[in-house]
Amino acid sequence: MPKVLTTGSTLKCANQGKVTAGSAAKLLVAGKPVLLADSVTAWGIVGCMQTNANAGQVPCVSGAAVSGGAANKLTVGGVAVLLDTLAATSKEGVPLKTITASTAGHDKLSAT
Repeated sequence: MPKVLTTGSTLKCANQGKVTAGSAAKLLVAGKPVLLADSVTAWGIVGCMQTNANAGQVPCVSGAAVSGGAANKLTVGGVAVLLDTLAATSKEGVPLKTITASTAGHDKLSAT
């Protein structure tokens, strides 16, 4: 079963940019708020290596949308909790890159 993502999870864009994901969710896992599907647009990305301006590339700087990895049954306030099977897209990156979870950062809570 996939693990639930929290603010302590490690998320990266496809070019190794580090995603900073905040959450105000009241559900905590290992003392950290869980990540929710509706918060992706507020995520920041730093260190994206997609920087070849000559090839028309623009680095990823924020999240845009979730395309996979949202829980089917576990929600907070009616919003799906995100899982370590996450697939999301960046907003500004050209071409758009996928954001994935490297690690959930805990082994306490799983969901489907």
